[in-house]
Amino acid sequence: MAKWRYLLWLAAGILGVTAPRLLAETVDLNTNCEFSGNVADMTHTAQKLGVMLRVGMKGVSYSGKLTRTLLEQTQPGKVTLWFGLRNVKLTVNRTEIVGGPGRAACGPMDVVLGNQKDLWLAFDIEADKKADSPQMVVRSVRFQLPPDNWAIGQPAWVRTAGVGFTQQNVVEGLRQGIAKDREKLQQKLMEDAPRILSQVVKQTTPKDAESPLVQAIRNRLQSSAPQAVSSSAP
Repeated sequence: MAKWRYLLWLAAGILGVTAPRLLAETVDLNTNCEFSGNVADMTHTAQKLGVMLRVGMKGVSYSGKLTRTLLEQTQPGKVTLWFGLRNVKLTVNRTEIVGGPGRAACGPMDVVLGNQKDLWLAFDIEADKKADSPQMVVRSVRFQLPPDNWAIGQPAWVRTAGVGFTQQNVVEGLRQGIAKDREKLQQKLMEDAPRILSQVVKQTTPKDAESPLVQAIRNRLQSSAPQAVSSSAP
């Protein structure tokens, strides 16, 4: 269960439409704030000039801005909450590369997601029919990082040792490797979606009051829920 009231986290996956359709039923909740977090260290292998390299990224953190929050009616009793994210900075504090007769280390290095336009993180939500209290269920999460909406920076420093490792080829190889790992970065942000949602709710909730965000979702679900048809014997 999520840390904040009324929301029950069930599933996540990259599915379907990844941008709001801005229909007449879409409501702008006028919510904007900042968010941040840390992700687990990342490792991968790469081959360079016939040498297998092991690349480890450590101390990975992120921070960004929530610029828009939209609530879209999708079906009766179902809504999608859209977060527009901008300039999400993913910082790799230290990268270590080992392979063959050489090794290298570098850092810190920034990767900026959503530097051209908003990235949309979608939460598909419906009422929990089995719950005794008015909880809601996140059935799926959707997010996609387009190839033209992010930028890879340069490490602040590079140290090399051994044959075949120069500062230039280390930086070029590292940046190329990150470019190929776009889907992995996409997945990392997906995995942290519950934390981002919880941070947004906490930051926008007045003291000793219910979250306006949660209240808007619940009200929309209740108003759009299919009505039971009663029947009586003639």
